[in-house]
Amino acid sequence: MISDIWVSKTKIVLITLALIAVFFPYISPIHTPSDTQPWALVFALLLLLVICYEQREKFFRNIPGPLKMLGIIFIYTGIVFFVHLFFLKDADFVLGLRSIFGYFSLIILTYFGFKFWQDIPGTFFIGAVGAWFIGAIDQVFFGFGIFAPLLHRFATGGFRGFKYFAPGFTSFAPEPAFYATMCIYFLILNEFLYKQKKYSPASYIGIVIVLLTQIVMSYSGVGLMMLLLFLLGKGIELLVIKSNSREKKVQATVLVLSLIVVSLFLFNKSLNQSRSGALLQTSVTEPSALADDTSVTNRLGNPVLALYGGIFKTYGIGFGLGTKSTEALPSWLDKLTGGHGVWGGRIEGGFSQTIYELGIVGFILIGIILYIIGKSIIYGREYRGALIISFMTAFVSLFIFGAIANPLAGLLLGIHLYFASNKNESFNHNPSL
Repeated sequence: MISDIWVSKTKIVLITLALIAVFFPYISPIHTPSDTQPWALVFALLLLLVICYEQREKFFRNIPGPLKMLGIIFIYTGIVFFVHLFFLKDADFVLGLRSIFGYFSLIILTYFGFKFWQDIPGTFFIGAVGAWFIGAIDQVFFGFGIFAPLLHRFATGGFRGFKYFAPGFTSFAPEPAFYATMCIYFLILNEFLYKQKKYSPASYIGIVIVLLTQIVMSYSGVGLMMLLLFLLGKGIELLVIKSNSREKKVQATVLVLSLIVVSLFLFNKSLNQSRSGALLQTSVTEPSALADDTSVTNRLGNPVLALYGGIFKTYGIGFGLGTKSTEALPSWLDKLTGGHGVWGGRIEGGFSQTIYELGIVGFILIGIILYIIGKSIIYGREYRGALIISFMTAFVSLFIFGAIANPLAGLLLGIHLYFASNKNESFNHNPSL
């Protein structure tokens, strides 16, 4: 019989390793075929097995219903992949495996967030944010490719299709858009940890400043778009959520700081020449010109591609995981998606991809996630502002950019699941570990 002390120490080690992998999801000491590395999933899965041993017969009883439903959908995705790979023989093994990894990661990291988000030490989070910032500073002095050996691939950004070109920093991410997305996810997690009183208002605002600085350094159009969504969520929080005057001032400061960053991309000459600055200026002065940018049309066209392909083209069944095809898209859809070419394969946007691959079942998966989020906003009274910001920023953007395999997406969904599953609980403000 394994002692309780050994189990407790093992859990602490695995929680720590999982958090490191969640906060640095793109770096790996060995080569893997994906941008998002499997280590967060590996450590979280090992932790789940330890908890399963610890709780034994109570384990499955204690899993929230929505997570069990996501598990059933994951089993369905495995069956679909198996059929396409071995019977229909129209699936690419590596592409399909990446999709399977994404669905499985979402479930396991959601459970991890559900169980352990309150145990994230404030100092640990601050250290992670600082490390990403130092990584970008290192690129200033030692070159963009300094961390390339730790990444699956590396591509510094720039502005394609317009007059200007300005490279963006990437820190520990493979490209600027991924770097900016991580900063946005950290902004969201900062909201939850601050409300849990892991650190002071001054530290909270300091973290915001460091993260906004990194978003500027990424020069990412995706980062700017997600920052605008964050601003919208923060505005709703200020207008709708009741709080004392001191807290209103703190939140208003964050809103003003974010607005200043957005305005810099419009009025600063250096930032005007970045991808995000040029996109913002073009959307204000000549919106029709955005249709000439492949990246913009591709990301905005993917929800249409998902709906048309996953529902109408396949009669609601979806294309399956990692499928290959030689059938060309209709010309209007190919143009809208920036030249996707043929049916099958993978598309941008985690939610769009689920519809594209799974059809109606993909809609059910998204419905379960939205159910969790909606219920959490209803029941999470003290955290309602942060929950709204999380939904507006992290999950709305998943229709056009980002992957459900990102460990922080699963962690944030786990936080929503925590509040959705504890409507009668008084949420305590735990100090950092």
